[in-house]
Order: sequence, then structure tokens, then C-alpha cells
Amino acid sequence: MEKNRANKLVCLIYNYKQQKKNKMEYNWDCKTVEVKVKEGERSNVIFTVHYRVTGVSESVDEKGDFFTSTLIGTHNLSSPLGESFLEIEDVTNNDIVLWVKSSMGEEEVLRIEDSILKTINDQIEPKTKIITIS
Repeated sequence: MEKNRANKLVCLIYNYKQQKKNKMEYNWDCKTVEVKVKEGERSNVIFTVHYRVTGVSESVDEKGDFFTSTLIGTHNLSSPLGESFLEIEDVTNNDIVLWVKSSMGEEEVLRIEDSILKTINDQIEPKTKIITIS
């Protein structure tokens, strides 16, 4: 079982390196959050992040538009410990992206970005198409 997981991780890392080679760019939008109104002495404590990850390829279609794909989801965060708590008005998208990626772990981040890469590659070189028979 552990060998299978290691093989999956190797494949994900390979695909991640391929996307860097293919000039894929990913935008993590983590600006929509759910908060606990009160948790002890703290207020507006983020506990769930609604993320939207958009991948953009440097390749363009016949209209000159970049190929893109978006994956959306949610991720639960554990309560912040000690001094690491930031007031909601001080939190930035970059802060939340770091928290989410760290909490998810490298394997899950790579899985999300790999899924987007596969979707874009299918747009660039479709394996199927729909036709209407007359």
C-alpha cells in the first residue's frame, strides 16, 4: 500500500515538473471563508476556506484565448495556535493560500494542480469530440 502511494507521489511530482516546463500558471483564490463568530476571546476565526484554483496555459486557441481550467473546493483549517492568530482585517489571500497549502500537504496540492493540467491538456489535444450524424 505504501509503495502504491509513493508511486502516485512520483507521478504527481513528474506531472508538476512537466507543467512548469509547459509554463502553466496557477492562481489560488482563497478569499471566501467561513468564520466562527466567537472562539474563546477571538472573533471571526477562519475555519473553512472556499478555494478556487485556476490554471492558465501559455498555449492559445484559434481565437487567441489562453486555455484555462478552474477547480473549486473547500478545505477545513484547524484553530490557530498561540500567537499565530491574525485579526480578520489583517488576513490576505496570500496568508490563506499558505495556510491551505500547508494544511493540505504537497501531495494534495499537486493532485489539484495535476487535475487542472490534465483538463487543459485535453482542451489543447482533445481525445474525444461530439458530432451530429445527419
